[in-house]
Amino acid sequence: MKPVLVIWNDAHAGTSTWERIEDLVDNEPYEVKSVGFLMTTKAGGKRSHVSITQSWSADGCVDSVLHIPAKMVVRVIDLAEETYEYLNKTGANSPALSKASNPTGT
Repeated sequence: MKPVLVIWNDAHAGTSTWERIEDLVDNEPYEVKSVGFLMTTKAGGKRSHVSITQSWSADGCVDSVLHIPAKMVVRVIDLAEETYEYLNKTGANSPALSKASNPTGT
């Protein structure tokens, strides 16, 4: 299990009511940040998507799975690696962190 931050551009509504076409001003992507455990296709992830789950139990159950189309993904950040690097730089590293970043050993 790898904890990740996924930054992605979501499809979204451009209006909440009827509007004149010339009044539409929505040229920027709608960026979303989602955090979860990365799921490979062997572990239930969907092909051509970045799949994450909110929770993953020791007996192989998952909760709140999100499948984000790969073409909408801007960036995937490995949070365990980022945390480890930060703690090493600040001198605050702890032996408990290696267990916390990979509690099931997968």
